[in-house]
Amino acid sequence: IRRPPRSTLSSSSAASDVYKRQGINAEYGGEEFTMAPWKDAIPPFMLAICCCFNTYFSTQCLLDLSFDLWAQNDLDQRASLFSAYYTWKQYPPIVGPMMMGILCLIPIGVAGMLRDASRSLLGWQQASAIRQAVDVVQPLALLGLILPTVITQVIPAQEEVIRACMPANVPGPDALWGAVASARECKAGVSALVPVHMTMLALNLVMFTCDVVKYASSTPRPEGGKTSVKEE
Repeated sequence: IRRPPRSTLSSSSAASDVYKRQGINAEYGGEEFTMAPWKDAIPPFMLAICCCFNTYFSTQCLLDLSFDLWAQNDLDQRASLFSAYYTWKQYPPIVGPMMMGILCLIPIGVAGMLRDASRSLLGWQQASAIRQAVDVVQPLALLGLILPTVITQVIPAQEEVIRACMPANVPGPDALWGAVASARECKAGVSALVPVHMTMLALNLVMFTCDVVKYASSTPRPEGGKTSVKEE
């Protein structure tokens, strides 16, 4: 009796294939295999670029927070210097152009973050659970927390400190009252800046941690980016 060619499947062989697939799916929790490719870790040069960005912004937050705490200890003597510091920060001679150059590159980074997040949410690429979570958390932290905090809290609070802590030049009998009111507003402004800068520092550290995880997380995967099953 001649066996049928391999290209021709009989009813018994087709049924056997169905049972094999059912057994394979049961072995892996009843889930269908996905053909989506696996995410690669970010290359070292990309990690270096991300670290430069995060180090710059984290250092700025540390300097601001340190200056806030320093001025808060003796605000009566340091209020004018405190106001001058944030006045300088508005138009710094060398740091300002550097900041503008960095801001021009941020949309490129945001586009990459949104691309990775969409691939994770839509299942276009496979990765470990922590990598998928990081790819979603990072753009949310940047667009949903960092940028709104800078626009709605950091900038207004610093402008208020500049106005309130600037030395008052009120001549006449109202000079003492004006100085007392200005000192009260200056103290309130400094107290409001401290938690804001602490929040910004924590968010920048979260961004830095996400970049490290994206570089260090390596998910073991079979060749070809899909699950392989040995044929019996």
